[in-house]
Amino acid sequence: EQLINVPAAWALLGGTANAGAGIKIGVIDTGIQATHPAFQDPSLSPPSGFPLCQVTYSISTNSSPVDCSSTDSTKGFPLCPSMNCQYTNSKVIVARSYVPLLNSGSASSSRPDDPSPRDRVGHGTAVAMAAAGITVAGPSDTITGVAPKAFLGSYKVFGSPEVNSYTREEVVIQAIEDAYNDGMDIVVMSLGAPALSGPLDTCGQPCDL
Repeated sequence: EQLINVPAAWALLGGTANAGAGIKIGVIDTGIQATHPAFQDPSLSPPSGFPLCQVTYSISTNSSPVDCSSTDSTKGFPLCPSMNCQYTNSKVIVARSYVPLLNSGSASSSRPDDPSPRDRVGHGTAVAMAAAGITVAGPSDTITGVAPKAFLGSYKVFGSPEVNSYTREEVVIQAIEDAYNDGMDIVVMSLGAPALSGPLDTCGQPCDL
């Protein structure tokens, strides 16, 4: 926060209690671990119509969103520990997973994955923390997100490491459209890959575009 002078912005707003208040930030990434201490804020009340949780189990995305804030026991995952199945709360108000769309090939070429909204990588959780996490003490320092009073929407577009550790354009586009339709005010998409070629050249190793 010191590197980008966030405290000065907080001062203009009257403190962290007002930073991001009422704003909804969508994170298109590997998911958000809603049980993380950075996302526990009982002072927040989700807006009307939230929380939303949806797993897209097929190419069709017309299924109705459901509240997924408790456990997976009614959603086909009875062995999941309840604390690890809490995908939404008063701060993380949307949890959508598009993993089944990454695994829609033939049985001979596809690999089973976790279709739930849980973060199996950690990157999406870290991005959400930087954007809107409340103050928590980490192993190296104490950290606060830029907008600690903002709500978060989790849009999981990556599968599990070494299973489906990738995404596809149509999946990301669907996530962007859903975030827009869910009423997210801001969408964060911290995605990328090594640049192996540019528009006018071809590189045999990672190169800048």
